[in-house]
Amino acid sequence: MWATHDVRLHRKAEKHFNHPVAGDLTLRYERLAVDGDPGLEIFAYMAEPGSRSEEAFNFLASCPAELLRGPA
Repeated sequence: MWATHDVRLHRKAEKHFNHPVAGDLTLRYERLAVDGDPGLEIFAYMAEPGSRSEEAFNFLASCPAELLRGPA
């Protein structure tokens, strides 16, 4: 079934997120293959410097985990 889909690999792209605490974020990402372990990849997400997304991303990085989990 997977073979019938038109799937393309993106090494660099942009994604939009709506985080329940930080709101809307637009982040660029790079997909990095790990040469020593075929199939293993690392995704690095970055916000545009000076953007609202960078502020929100930095806010999330500084938040205690309890705040990000929300109500139980």
